Order: sequence, then structure tokens, then C-alpha cells
Amino acid sequence: MDPVDPEIDLRWDPDPSWSPWTVGAPRGSKVLEDGLLEGLRRSTREELGLDPDRPVVVVGHQPVPWHPGILAKFMAGDAVARRRDAQLVHLVVDAHRGPFGLIEWPEGNGPDSLHTTGWQCVDFDASTPMCRQPASGPLPPPVDGAASEVLDGLRSWHDALASFIDAPNAAMQFAGALNSLMDPWVSPRTTIAASTLLDTSFGRWMLDVIREDPRRCVDACNQAIDGDPTLGIHRLADGGSGLELPFWIDRGGVLDTALDGDLDSEGSLHPKALALTALARVGLADLFIHGLGGWRYDVAMEHWIRSWLDVIPSPRAMVTATMHLPLLDPSLLAVEQARLVQRSRRRRHDPESSEYGVGPGPTKQRVLDQIALLPRSSQKRHEAYRSMHEWISSHAKSDEDGDLRAGRRLRELAAMQCRRTWAFPMYDSSRLDALRRHIHAACG
Repeated sequence: MDPVDPEIDLRWDPDPSWSPWTVGAPRGSKVLEDGLLEGLRRSTREELGLDPDRPVVVVGHQPVPWHPGILAKFMAGDAVARRRDAQLVHLVVDAHRGPFGLIEWPEGNGPDSLHTTGWQCVDFDASTPMCRQPASGPLPPPVDGAASEVLDGLRSWHDALASFIDAPNAAMQFAGALNSLMDPWVSPRTTIAASTLLDTSFGRWMLDVIREDPRRCVDACNQAIDGDPTLGIHRLADGGSGLELPFWIDRGGVLDTALDGDLDSEGSLHPKALALTALARVGLADLFIHGLGGWRYDVAMEHWIRSWLDVIPSPRAMVTATMHLPLLDPSLLAVEQARLVQRSRRRRHDPESSEYGVGPGPTKQRVLDQIALLPRSSQKRHEAYRSMHEWISSHAKSDEDGDLRAGRRLRELAAMQCRRTWAFPMYDSSRLDALRRHIHAACG
């Protein structure tokens, strides 16, 4: 693939005939009748600082350094918002846990030195939600050992984090840094923490409905989960401690699955994946833009909400993109692969070749010279030829370990060359400009 020509995957629902600019509110409801849903959505938008009279396009993700495929979601959201005079929302999954402060980057400048390493940009606890960890000063970035665009990207990430050191927590510090770094390609947006959605008019209404009949909610959710076991979503269990709900509960910085007895702990509840997109697509958005993972599991959410609330959520789309850092000349890997095969073959057929380079080694060359002087088809010529191969068999060198190491190295380099998940600040701005052009063109 040309290094400036990104591969883009863009899909719209509910069917291919829909225009990319189709946005709209949820449809059909026996539960949410007499304008209740419209009123809840309007109040929710006002509470979140949005204009209740303009469409809302929501794009969400964990606040970690994104690859260009995630940035592509926001570019597409911006394209839709521009054409529909809509409001773009950056929904921050602020209860994310994991090694958010560790950024992998390609160190080295050639096939002999190139490898993947990590920069710890902040101190962090991978087991604690980001919203429960304080914003902190970033640690110094690498200053050498890589291509200039990679080092510039790491430095820009450091500086962006430093600009948001006064954020209320690590999640919003990272979200702020991401916002500032995507500003050249994405129009202004409203940033909302996912944990705040349960404290909106629609979120409080949802919790009230669950309180009235938690089992009905859970049964509908489990039925939707069972519809596609490949999603890997755990069913909500009914154990001795209570009925599990589609939320997390924060117990002193530790996230556990919430139980029906935890419903009054509203300030400590966080929506799990299905509940989060339900809150966003029913209570807030006119269009929700997913990546590949969310696109798959959101089908289960739709089945859950239709069965439980008799509501068809607002439209959704899926956008992702593949871009690679230009770490190596692609032809170089093919050349190295050919050399590896050639070296292995030569060791089998000429034991001295590894010592004497190109051409037969001295012993084999001497025998070949002798064979050339013997009459063709003669017995002596056949005996000399047979003796040469007996010598080769008895002296053949095997370096299987070396071949395996070389093969692994080639696979490692190929994986780095094809990797699509390097953080987007490490890409040259001209390549992200090209991605934006391709996204806007793909959106029509």
C-alpha cells in the first residue's frame, strides 16, 4: 500500500441505502410514550451543555493514545456534523483500566536495530479506573533513537499532557491531550465523561425503570448476549449476593459488577459497554460512530433495548482506517527473506560456503575442477561425483537455531512494518491530512 493512501472501512446502518448524513432520534416505543423520550433527551442535552434543538453526533473511546483508525472515527463524525449542522461529542470512557501511561514506539533506524519499545509517559496504576487517578506531570519523552516524525510525535504527546495537568483526573487529562492533538483535523467538539451519563435525566430514568423490575432488564440483556456467543460478553448472573446489572460499581477504586442492591449508589455506578451505548444512542445521540469492536457488540445492545424498552436506538455507523509508519523499505524484507533461504540452501550443499562467501568453497571447487577434466559418462567421473556428495553429506553444517532466529527477526520486522496501532501523533501531519481527505471523500 502506498504510505499516503490509507485503507478505510466505513459502514452505515440500518442498511446500505442510508445516506451517510442520515441522523435521527430513536424510534418506536410503548414504554416511552406521550413525548417522554423526547423530553428526556432534550433535558439530557441541556444538562450536558448541548443545544437541545440541534442534532448530536457522538464518537466515543477510551482516553489512551489512539491509532489513526480511531482518529478516523472523529474525522467522519466531523464530516457528518459539518453537513448537518450537528454537534460533535467526544464521549470519554473515563472508567477505563489498563496500562494507559505506556506508549509503544518503534526504536531504531534500520533492520539491524529496529524494535518495539515503550515509553512510560506518566505514573499510573493499571488496575484502577483512570477517573480515580489524578492528573500528573508527564515523564520526559525519548529524544533520540528513532525517525524524526516518531520523536516529534512523542514530544507532542508529552507537551499536550503537560497542558492539561490541571484536569480533574487522569482520564480527562488524557482526553484533553487527545482533543488538542486532533484539533488540526477535527472541528471543535463537546467532551463528556461517560460516568456522567447516569446522572442525566435519561440516565436517572433508566435506573428508575431498572429499580421497578431489575429482572426484566437483565433477562432481556442476557437474551441479547446469548444471541451471539462470539462477542465474548459475560451474561449477567443471579447469585446469592444479588442480581448482576449491566453496570460497574466503584468500590474504593476497584470496579466490580454492580448488583441490584447497588442501585442507590448512583454516584459510584459506571455503565458497562452495552449500557454505555444504550445511554448514548437512546438518551443523547442522533448518530453514534463506532470502531470495529463496538460495531459488533452494539447489535446485542439493540436487541436488548428493543426487547426491554421497545425502542429502536438512533442510527449508528462504523469507521476505521489502516495506516502504517514507513519504517522500512518493503522490498528490503523480501530481499532478506531470499537471503535467508539462500544461506540455508548453501549450507546444505556446500559446507564451506559460509566461510568463503559467494561461489563453491575450496574443497568443492577443487573436486569440481577434477570432475571437469574427466571424460563424460566415465566411471571415474561418476565415482568422483559420488565422492564429492559423500564428503558434502559428512561435512554439511546445520544452523537451524540461526535460521530460526533469523526467521523470527524477519517476522518481527514485518509485523512492525504492517502494524496499524502506533499512536497517531507519531505520523507525519501530511499523512493525517491525506487520511482526513479520504474520510471526507468516503463520506460522500
